[in-house]
Amino acid sequence: MRVLATTRTARKAPAFAHELGLAKDTDVFLAQANVVVICVALAAETRRMFYADLLAKMKLNPILINIARGAVVDLDALLAALESGHIASARLA
Repeated sequence: MRVLATTRTARKAPAFAHELGLAKDTDVFLAQANVVVICVALAAETRRMFYADLLAKMKLNPILINIARGAVVDLDALLAALESGHIASARLA
């Protein structure tokens, strides 16, 4: 398994991550991921962070796991992506 991660500030990748990118790299990493785990604090800049356009950039049939606050994901966009079959399944905390 290859682990990709993003962060808001540049730093050395933690031992578990094969590659660490900045937030601007999120769409590139999403296109490669079979499983996406969202773990961010809810703030103005993260509210609806995962919106329709970003979900559409995800690899076909990924699993999306949101352990962050619900408002980080645009639920209408997520439902549309699930119904269309673009996203295989989603787990929300």
